[in-house]
Amino acid sequence: MDLSNIFLDTCVILDREFSRDAEKTMRIEEFLAQKNKITSTYVNIELNKTYYKDSYTLYTMLEEQRDLDEVRKRINEMPFHRERERLKLILERITADSFVLREVRISLKRIMKYYHTLLLRGINIIPSKTRCEQCLSTNEFKCRGSYSICRVDEVVEENKPFFVVISGKFLEDLQRIDDLQKKQTVMKICGVITEVTEAPIRIKQDPSKCFKLGDILIALDVPTDFILVSEDSHFFIICDVLHTPFWRI
Repeated sequence: MDLSNIFLDTCVILDREFSRDAEKTMRIEEFLAQKNKITSTYVNIELNKTYYKDSYTLYTMLEEQRDLDEVRKRINEMPFHRERERLKLILERITADSFVLREVRISLKRIMKYYHTLLLRGINIIPSKTRCEQCLSTNEFKCRGSYSICRVDEVVEENKPFFVVISGKFLEDLQRIDDLQKKQTVMKICGVITEVTEAPIRIKQDPSKCFKLGDILIALDVPTDFILVSEDSHFFIICDVLHTPFWRI
């Protein structure tokens, strides 16, 4: 398989910068070197909704608390596991060279200012088929739902057969999944697929549905002659249905 032209998923972009595993980061850097790297504006949206938004949350904590122990305590008390882990990773990054609160704050502010330049270095951005308006801004965290000018409902309408087949393949694959949480996640995704294929406008009315189907929408953005690169194994199913080349890094 020719890996000269690659399309990067969100997780690869993030792990290059925020992974706790130094060896993994090095392997990713080596893999990405000397390749024609692109991603879509939809991936940029996912960056905005996760680590970029979390950076602002963490900055607020650093402004409100008097020491880093209090900040860590607040992070550990957060109810959502993924958000909690992302905040921990960002905090680890900015405290690598200093534990002085003022210097940590300055370090985070610098990351926020150059966030997308840092994460997307060497990566060209192409427009997503969804044409989400958040693509035009680096500091939008919330979708405006039915007020949005995006065309994600049209993308679902145009690709209904693919969504239906992908849902069926996901359900078949459930038998191989032992993790209860992963099973529940897959069931939710399949439920959303059923709902939005019956009435595509619903994906626009409820932004959380769009986010749940993000991996499929990202895969639909991959141009001809490019290979989708991700760490997530479920892309095997999505890309097989879409006839999109896939490489699991």
